[in-house]
Amino acid sequence: MVKGLLEALRTLRTGGTLYVAEPLAEGPSFELMQPIEDETEIRADARAALEQLKAGRTPPAAGFIEHFQYLYLSTHDSYERFRDSLIAVSPARKQALDEKDAMMRERFRSLGTESVEGGMAFVQPMRVDIFQKTAA
Repeated sequence: MVKGLLEALRTLRTGGTLYVAEPLAEGPSFELMQPIEDETEIRADARAALEQLKAGRTPPAAGFIEHFQYLYLSTHDSYERFRDSLIAVSPARKQALDEKDAMMRERFRSLGTESVEGGMAFVQPMRVDIFQKTAA
């Protein structure tokens, strides 16, 4: 992850801005996906890579500007459409979804909030870190 961040910085001009938005390992959307793809560890790794960059321990020089958090809301018309969208992104998820069908349906129902438009809405807390390239 550090190599990816460094490559993104490398492509910027001096004074350019790097905007990194990462989902946090918390919230209803995260909890819904956890039995299928638990990203707790990868989220911690991403945070560690960003902290390395923030601390200035990795070249090229990048100055940390700020961070903020926001809530991302995803809405799904039905469990079936949610399931289909997960499989469309990664067909390998189908087996896990089949094996955990009853549990996933219950999580969808209990973790979601009924949407005004219909379906269920899930909140995902996000964190944004903004850096500015300070040297070539």
